Amino acid sequence: MKKVKSGATKRREKAAAMEKIMKYPKLTHFLKPAVPASSVLISTNNFDCDYLGIANQATIDEQQQKLLHKERVFWRSVLERILDITLFLSARNLAFRGSDTAIGSKSNGIFFGVFELLAKYDAVLKELLLGIQDKKTNAHYLSNDTQNELIRCLAQEIESENLSMVKKAKYYSVILDCTPDVSHKEQMSIILRSVTCTSRVGINISENFFGYLTVNDTTGKGLLDAFLNQAKKWDLNILDCRGQSYDNGANMKGKLKGVQARLLKMNPKAIYVPCANHSLNLAIVDGALSSISAISFFGVLTRLYTLFSSSPPRWETLKSCVEISVKPQSDTRWESKINCVKPLRYYLKEILEALDRLEKHAFEKKDGATATEVRSLIEYTRTWPFLLSIIIWYDVLFQINKSSKLLQSSTTSLDILANEIKATNTFLYEYRETGFTDAHIKAQEIAEELGIEKLGDIDSEDLEMELKRFVIVVQEDKNTNLKSAYDFLNYVYKEELHETYPNLVIALRIILTSPVTVASAERSFSKLKLIKTFHRSTMVDERLSSLAMLSIENEVARKLSYEGLINKFA
Repeated sequence: MKKVKSGATKRREKAAAMEKIMKYPKLTHFLKPAVPASSVLISTNNFDCDYLGIANQATIDEQQQKLLHKERVFWRSVLERILDITLFLSARNLAFRGSDTAIGSKSNGIFFGVFELLAKYDAVLKELLLGIQDKKTNAHYLSNDTQNELIRCLAQEIESENLSMVKKAKYYSVILDCTPDVSHKEQMSIILRSVTCTSRVGINISENFFGYLTVNDTTGKGLLDAFLNQAKKWDLNILDCRGQSYDNGANMKGKLKGVQARLLKMNPKAIYVPCANHSLNLAIVDGALSSISAISFFGVLTRLYTLFSSSPPRWETLKSCVEISVKPQSDTRWESKINCVKPLRYYLKEILEALDRLEKHAFEKKDGATATEVRSLIEYTRTWPFLLSIIIWYDVLFQINKSSKLLQSSTTSLDILANEIKATNTFLYEYRETGFTDAHIKAQEIAEELGIEKLGDIDSEDLEMELKRFVIVVQEDKNTNLKSAYDFLNYVYKEELHETYPNLVIALRIILTSPVTVASAERSFSKLKLIKTFHRSTMVDERLSSLAMLSIENEVARKLSYEGLINKFA
């Protein structure tokens, strides 16, 4: 039988309901008059119960919420590990994919191989692997499409970090270089140089890689348009550009139609700095090729390397006699030829001994061609002109190599470059006056005393030349404490004087922002050749550029927050 409430009970319930309703102003305007007050009271009580249940995690669906949270934590952990694998492979320029994507297959590629290896020791990846094998999960984030998306996310994050740094620095310089890849597409590498200044910390000069652009028009106009379009996408103000540096190609350095001339018309403050490395290399090449004796000398070095490297037994014969091996020559980096000359400069006796052994072995084997070649080399290396060439070329290349190595550093500035070039010029002037006399004396000593062994871990002559060069560089700057623009600007920011000398700071920043060489762009092409090999020639441009950025800017990539990346990916 239905229980009937008394009038007093109903009045109490109505009063209680009205008391709760009054907590919410104007709520009665939105309630229908026909709704009984008791129903409102019940609904209000239910709301209070639900609110308390959620706050105390005591609702019916709380278990479901816990499962969802656990699932979310698991997949975020999976993505963190996959991102680590992606960075590991890209930093080493390794191919991700194999011929299939089957778990457990020997040909499923390095990405799956590393995943399976880590799954043996990592609980999270082991759970994922078992789920895939038992077909309990379809979404595993290991597919080729997911790999591409993660690579793109990482590259975009690196680009965003570096672009923010460039914009914060305000002034920047552009470095461009082009090369064809293995699929015969012309790739243009973009490097931006900037100076970051921080109070009490100091300054940091950076040359950052911003990717490859596939260009069809390789004229000065076409290359500049390609860069300007990209700069527009980055919202980069071209009027803040304070320097530009390219190689010695006519489409780049042309006075009328080259990239540098066209950019100067748009922004006269974008000072063009010819690549010092290319210019230095051309000077050495022209100097060497203008001398018949130099051509013969380096030709003999090539013959020596070819002879010893043509078979493992010959190479072992050389290694048994000489502490350091003979080196091949580079046609693009002539200053590196010092590595070819150095073994002859300090180990000529041992190399001659190795040649004698090869000659005896050739006679024993009745190998007439080898015996003739070895005898020809022995006779030539024992001549006075050859001994003199060893001394002269080693002295010259030693000095030039010092400048070349410095030029390839991304932190080198114009003022340091000027001092180094002055030091090299001073050496060459002095060498022309007195160096040849010294070279004659040293060559005579080698000719007379081939049996003397070198002692110590440091070559005394190398040390002497380095000290002489150091004195010349220091004398160019009267202040022995602050020697370069970098030192000055670093001091200003560490001592918090940048607001006191704003014009000086701007001038120093522009000097340090100005590019010296295109070495960073050249190095990016080394990555291009490693990443886009013959077997990976069909790789799309976006993946190529993204992988190159992960490899070149790997230090930046390692500092990225996975939390933000995973949120963007999700």
